[in-house]
Amino acid sequence: MDRSRRIAALACALALPLSAAALAAAQEPAAPAGEPAAPAVDPPAAAPAPDVTAPRLLLGGRRAQHLAPHLEADGSCDEYCEFEISARVYGVPGLRQVDVLTPDKAGEGGARMHFHILVSPRAHRLMNDALRDGRRVAVALNVIAYDLADNQTAGRRWIRVRPPA
Repeated sequence: MDRSRRIAALACALALPLSAAALAAAQEPAAPAGEPAAPAVDPPAAAPAPDVTAPRLLLGGRRAQHLAPHLEADGSCDEYCEFEISARVYGVPGLRQVDVLTPDKAGEGGARMHFHILVSPRAHRLMNDALRDGRRVAVALNVIAYDLADNQTAGRRWIRVRPPA
């Protein structure tokens, strides 16, 4: 390579950041006409794209359950996820929501995580009174699943509460 080409390549390398493939091409002499060109060097692999796909949430459990100290439901995602859950009570005067016990760890993709809807003694008494009065009592379980990249999916599971067995 003659001196003027080397100086031009060095000036370009200092002025603009070049990839390794472009720098190697600048240092290689040009192939004479009639001969095939040297194979191109693949650029380095790019960083993986960030996760923008929300987890697929699947909620399960019995749709009708007898009144007990706790009701049960379960959920799973197609990837690692954590759950944020609230339970709203319908059909019971003086009672709006009940507590939900959720797992502390992230659920592995496809693994079923169990949720316990805790019915306090006061909530149990109010629900039982409403059921005796002939009201329909239902609990709506509102679930938000977050994956490790903070993408989220929301879902709702209704549980109809029946009188105690």
